[in-house]
Amino acid sequence: MAKEKEANSEKQKNKSKRPASFWALIATLMCVALQLFPLPGFFFVMFGGMFLTAILIQLTLCLIIYDVWMKRIYRATLLLPLVMFGYFLYLYIDENRAINSFETELQQSNPVDILIYDPSNFSLRLRSDKWALTYDITNAFETRTR
Repeated sequence: MAKEKEANSEKQKNKSKRPASFWALIATLMCVALQLFPLPGFFFVMFGGMFLTAILIQLTLCLIIYDVWMKRIYRATLLLPLVMFGYFLYLYIDENRAINSFETELQQSNPVDILIYDPSNFSLRLRSDKWALTYDITNAFETRTR
């Protein structure tokens, strides 16, 4: 009988405990709420409150995974961090693809070897030349005239 009472009291203690992700979510919502009001929001944002909010969102998602692993909350809740982190991964891959395609397009339209110095075709201009003086360069190429 005493063992049953002890087991029941421990179950009640575990039921009354909130999961860690709950408290992280409360802290995140408090940070968001502070940013809504002009006076505290100004100081909160000025001292990096938006970064704290972003970190707390990520912490909440990680703690949801932890709480599911510790079996404190339902497994279906795991869907939220999986969707969020999956979306972050999708955005990263999409941005990387866009940067690579832009870089390839830029390299095709603007090749590195635009002008190669060939002594038979070009001669060096002198410092007294107007282009060298105007653009503060020591040497400039000019098509050789014969």
